[in-house]
Amino acid sequence: MPQIVAQYNPNAIGSQQSFSTNLPNGHGRMVIWNASNVAQTLQNGAYIDFCPAWTGMLYHLDQGEVTVKWAVHSTLISNGNPISLVTVVTYNDGEPMPANFPVPLQYQTNIGNAGAVSSSTSNLINDGNVAGTQMIESTPTGAGSSTINVQNDGTINILGDQSGTLTTPFPPCQQQQRGRRRYCWAMRTGAWKY
Repeated sequence: MPQIVAQYNPNAIGSQQSFSTNLPNGHGRMVIWNASNVAQTLQNGAYIDFCPAWTGMLYHLDQGEVTVKWAVHSTLISNGNPISLVTVVTYNDGEPMPANFPVPLQYQTNIGNAGAVSSSTSNLINDGNVAGTQMIESTPTGAGSSTINVQNDGTINILGDQSGTLTTPFPPCQQQQRGRRRYCWAMRTGAWKY
């Protein structure tokens, strides 16, 4: 009968520990459900193997040793892991297995640029794309949609976000041709500008 023989948080306890497989004579199969960002090195007698982070792995134990030592191999850096738990389940020879291994455990996805992004450039080029292709877009947390949208056809939308309601702080310019000059009615000042 399958049995859970160990559960631990590899981020909270020391860098090297051990657990007992509770298998008769140390023979059988062991599944490690590594729901953590810590990859581990495993040793069972002379047998040494690797358990990647965020993976379920199957190991055949035939060294006659009931103790498995584990050590931190490497740690993936990520923003806020939803869980950090390793569960070890052992099976006697002949017992059915729950899955095909290895099994990816997708609890964590990498969110690139989760912090502030800062960049500087002397030019931004977007040539050869169809008119209306978005070049710049920004949506603050909590906003219903984009507050800044710049397209390659010259369309620029800048909206203000007032408690989740988008407003237009810069209304579109009303243009008028007078002679050879094009004038724009500035809504804020109520004057014609050129």
